[in-house]
Amino acid sequence: MTSSLQCFNYMKQFRCIGAECEDTCCKGWNMQVDAAHYNLYQSQAPQLLEAIVESPVGYVMKRDITTGFCVKYNEGLCKIHSTKGEEFLGDACHFFPRSIRAMGDGLLVSGALSCPESVRQLLATESPFNLLDTTYDRLPEVQKNYLPTDMTADGALDIMHVLRNMVMEDGVSASRSVARLAVIAESLDMFGVDKWSEGVGVMIKTADMRLHTADLNEMDAVNLLHTLSGLIHATGNPARKRLEDLFAKMELLVGIKIDRKTLDIWQTTGREEVFLGAVKCWQKNGTEEQVAPWLQKWLAAQLAIAAFPFSGFGKSIQERIMIIGVRLATLRLALLALMDNNGKIMLEDAILAMQTLARFMDHLAEPELSINLYSQAGWNKGARLRALVGDVQGGWPL
Repeated sequence: MTSSLQCFNYMKQFRCIGAECEDTCCKGWNMQVDAAHYNLYQSQAPQLLEAIVESPVGYVMKRDITTGFCVKYNEGLCKIHSTKGEEFLGDACHFFPRSIRAMGDGLLVSGALSCPESVRQLLATESPFNLLDTTYDRLPEVQKNYLPTDMTADGALDIMHVLRNMVMEDGVSASRSVARLAVIAESLDMFGVDKWSEGVGVMIKTADMRLHTADLNEMDAVNLLHTLSGLIHATGNPARKRLEDLFAKMELLVGIKIDRKTLDIWQTTGREEVFLGAVKCWQKNGTEEQVAPWLQKWLAAQLAIAAFPFSGFGKSIQERIMIIGVRLATLRLALLALMDNNGKIMLEDAILAMQTLARFMDHLAEPELSINLYSQAGWNKGARLRALVGDVQGGWPL
């Protein structure tokens, strides 16, 4: 059965690059096998059951304990796909990195940034958030509908559209957009969903007049790394090499070392000089202007993927914006760590930072720990969040 959907332009252009992928989804993840495909294997391909194991989240593809690859991975290709056909791929493998959100009768296709090629398409596409009509011959077995009961699908899509447009406004930084979204979130959480359609336009127009005065904290760079380390530690698994390498560069920049087991922090010699020197290089060489369009697209993608404000990581809209804001600040810190001595950041390094952080952060099981850690750091306050994301003079909370 063919289904009609609307697809964001950057995902319309997406094609899996297989063996050329620098961080394949076939390695390091427990890719889930949905009930329909488990039953399919039982009835039509019982030999595939040998590639499946049970886990706390259900049935998943078995991984090679030596390499970390799925046991069906073969030189960049999937043996299930090549021998049995696409219809035998479970939903997780078939659709990734595509994310399909139901909004009433409408279906929206966005793309997770935990895939390098998805990020590459996002940053390379001129108008990534244009919605294009497309058709799929298959939909996920489980499809959650995010449309509130008190709203029409058109009304919900309009709200999502105007918020994305605000984020993509020419000359407006991602940092300023997060500061705006923080005060808009406060208003949305106060009013009933039935009032959102008539009020969101006013909220956007008045957002700059209601911004919180930035509350600076010179330890926020340290706090960002400490909370990230705490989240990695809480998973019970060591960080993957790609993440560990990026984290080490961020530690070197900030001038600290964090024990991965105890979470104790040591300061290194010349900590402030190294970090402040990098910030001055960023400011002197116009690095903010270079990364601005990348960060704009990244932020708009966060809203699109989450079907914001109707869903996301966190129960309230304020929690969702806090989490997005902290992730933006972490990404900015990573970009600073990858900047060269001339204040330039290679596009591939920006892709690496976005994808590596997303591969970890977007797949945390529950938001509660993130919310607790971020709140303890004070980032649940609009004034602290505004400073953290860099919506201050000079672009860095100093």
